[in-house]
Amino acid sequence: MIWITQVMREASRTKGNVVKRWRRLEPLSEIYCARNFNKYGRYLSLISIRGRRRSVIIILEFTLNSGWENIADKMGRFLSSHRKEVESTKQRLVDNNFPFAEAVRSIKWTNRKGDGVNAQATLMKEEGIICINESSNTHNEVMQRRLVGDFEGKNNVLPNLAEMRSWANKFWRQSHGLNIYEMGAGKFLFEFAMKTMTEQVIAGEWIWNNSRVRLEWWSPTLVATNMENKATSTWTKIVGLPLHLWSETVFKAIGDLCGGWIETEEETQNYGIISNGLESK
Repeated sequence: MIWITQVMREASRTKGNVVKRWRRLEPLSEIYCARNFNKYGRYLSLISIRGRRRSVIIILEFTLNSGWENIADKMGRFLSSHRKEVESTKQRLVDNNFPFAEAVRSIKWTNRKGDGVNAQATLMKEEGIICINESSNTHNEVMQRRLVGDFEGKNNVLPNLAEMRSWANKFWRQSHGLNIYEMGAGKFLFEFAMKTMTEQVIAGEWIWNNSRVRLEWWSPTLVATNMENKATSTWTKIVGLPLHLWSETVFKAIGDLCGGWIETEEETQNYGIISNGLESK
């Protein structure tokens, strides 16, 4: 919105029938603005492109060469009245006696309400059931940043993980910290760094291989394996595993409880992601 007000002011400085165009790249969309004219006078056209969606706004000039600064001023006042004050963060002091592992756990498991209470995550085995005790706020926050996409193109062509990463980088630009996991049968799990980015993605319309992509919010029971399929192996997703439990021994123990550990996901081994995946039978 701020960029649009700047463009409107810049377009108002030039008099006469002169065509000019502007372009801006957003994380999930492209915005085009053009100052144009016809026999009725000058006008601004705003075009927003997100996936296959197109939104067009035409702003007419009220009188000859009057420009659009009046509208830009009103928009600027509206944005200023709703702008939130940025809270200044206090610089943290360095404690040489505080272990690095404890600092990482404190950052990852700090309560989202900011009360300084850490959610204690522990791995327990009771009668063959795996339990991870964690804060419900942490669990909900993780779920609100994850989407599951169904990518089945024409002629039942299914993408692989490399193709999906290339597709996401092309259409979801500036989605920093995006993790992608293959779930089988053309389904992929997308984990975004921010909830706002997740909401923008699911609100859009996206195409892969000339077919519409079906996106939905992730839940622990989503795309669970159907018993009729009789799958010999499946991927088990561990949500919120703390760093002090991040080891091949723990992965193997969990896999054995799920029917037999086969291997740990390659990306988990290489980069040490907290949300881990392993394959079991």
